[in-house]
Amino acid sequence: MSRTYRNCLIALLIVLLASQSASLFSAPPVSKQNVAYSSSVPMVWHTSLAAALKASAQSGKPVFFNCFVDWSGACVMMDSVVLRDECLAPWIAEYFVPLRVDMRSEEGRMLAEQYRVSTYAHYLVLDAEGDIVHRICGGAKADEFRKRLEESLSDKTSLRGTKMRVESGAGTAEDTVAYLKALRTASEGDTFTRVGRDFALRQEPEAYLKPAYWTFAVLAMRGSERHLDYLVTHRDAFVAAYGAREYENMVESVLANRILPWAQGHQPPTATKEDLSHLMRQIHAAQLPPYCPTEFLAEMAQLRQEGKWLELQLLWDERGECLKKYPTVYKSLKLKIKS
Repeated sequence: MSRTYRNCLIALLIVLLASQSASLFSAPPVSKQNVAYSSSVPMVWHTSLAAALKASAQSGKPVFFNCFVDWSGACVMMDSVVLRDECLAPWIAEYFVPLRVDMRSEEGRMLAEQYRVSTYAHYLVLDAEGDIVHRICGGAKADEFRKRLEESLSDKTSLRGTKMRVESGAGTAEDTVAYLKALRTASEGDTFTRVGRDFALRQEPEAYLKPAYWTFAVLAMRGSERHLDYLVTHRDAFVAAYGAREYENMVESVLANRILPWAQGHQPPTATKEDLSHLMRQIHAAQLPPYCPTEFLAEMAQLRQEGKWLELQLLWDERGECLKKYPTVYKSLKLKIKS
């Protein structure tokens, strides 16, 4: 065997071994089981409101209006993944007239102003006249998004239907809860707070042991000493119903905001020592964990009220760092301590 022939044979063997090794260690082919939402179903969209409303009038189905902008990550994700889901896409096509408008286009800018669309992802359900039935702000996974969209199909759960029931004066407590849920889905925060606070304050405190009412407990606690007293003195019942972390987060959000002005020395002019003592008893009854800033703020408030400035400075030097994750609060308190 000549040297040249032998070298060629060796080179051929190296190539064969390399190709076999590459096949052994290369990634396996992608399967549907390995990719979420791998089964993609394209939606057939109308692209103008006039055409969608005409189709709505003819079919009797409401319009599902996808307010799309390509600069929003949430919009792009919903468009390319969720709204192509193999179960959700056919369901939308069955119950709605799909409409997708680029909100940067001339028509899109007009519609954004007409329908008060300023945040994205954003979806509307319209009747054949173009009036809003339901509003959905923000994206969600396919199953959750379908639940939100299903609410538009009934007057008992849609934004328009629940609003009419509540404002008629004939609505039940359940109607108000449904309306508040629709307002939250629509991100109509001001109306949610106004209606929710009025509703919350009309309930007996024990009503918040019902899961459907728990969302509004914070609104009641902010406006009523009676409700707050009940929630902190019945801690065990609420922890059993919702868990310690859920309860603590809810109560902490109220108590921290109440004690902060005292810690800053900004308490209302009419406030008395008894008001602070009552607040301290509420904080103690809530049994908040040590890592919550409320306990620290309460200690600061007590020392400030008693005029113990040296002790206040020492407490701040020792534990003030715990408030750094709340920059505005930390800065305001630091300035007050130093002044």
